[in-house]
Amino acid sequence: MKRVFLPLLAAALSLTLSAPTAAQLPQQPHIVVEGLGQIEQVPDLAIIRFEVVASAADAATAKKNVDAIVGAAITAAKAQQLDESAIKASKINAAPQYDWHNKNRVYTGERVSRQVEITLTDTDRYNDLVDALLATGISQLQTPQLTFSNRRQLQQKALVLALDDARERAALMAQHLGEKLAGVFQIAPVTARNNPRPMAMRAESATGTASAGLRLGKQMLEQKIRVVYLLAD
Repeated sequence: MKRVFLPLLAAALSLTLSAPTAAQLPQQPHIVVEGLGQIEQVPDLAIIRFEVVASAADAATAKKNVDAIVGAAITAAKAQQLDESAIKASKINAAPQYDWHNKNRVYTGERVSRQVEITLTDTDRYNDLVDALLATGISQLQTPQLTFSNRRQLQQKALVLALDDARERAALMAQHLGEKLAGVFQIAPVTARNNPRPMAMRAESATGTASAGLRLGKQMLEQKIRVVYLLAD
């Protein structure tokens, strides 16, 4: 039987990366395939971030104003049945402020800021939490980050699906060409060029308004794998 070499098939199967170089491929007949594994699930965590900023003639006054708002925000979050461990506040950042008058730099006071991050494990309470935070004087909230509490387990499941997909592709190609698979030569992860993954997360929220809403839909966790299969003699 005429032996078939198939290193260029990777170009047809890959949408994100070029095929392996000749130095990375075995000398004996082989097939290069990519497998794709995808899992869709509704996120169960929402991470809310905001920054509190105040400017004053002196750092002590600016810090006092920031501390008052951050303290009120933390109290409001705890009132929504959030554990203290779900609330993280960064260190105080302070910087002098200047204006230019007649080409001269004039000191005008101090700017103090502090970042706060809240991890919400009950996404049904998102709207109530946002309303409570905005009522404390916070002027703007960042778009929430949606994620999964069992992210690692989902990644592993998606990886298994990607490996299964690669094996099925290779078996189908070999069978169609009258060949048989002999084993695996190489396994390597694939990273997308234009759309970094594994996860795409979206939320609908009206940033900075008391009527901000969150609509949760299924989000996708994706894994891609490239496998080089040897062909039997």
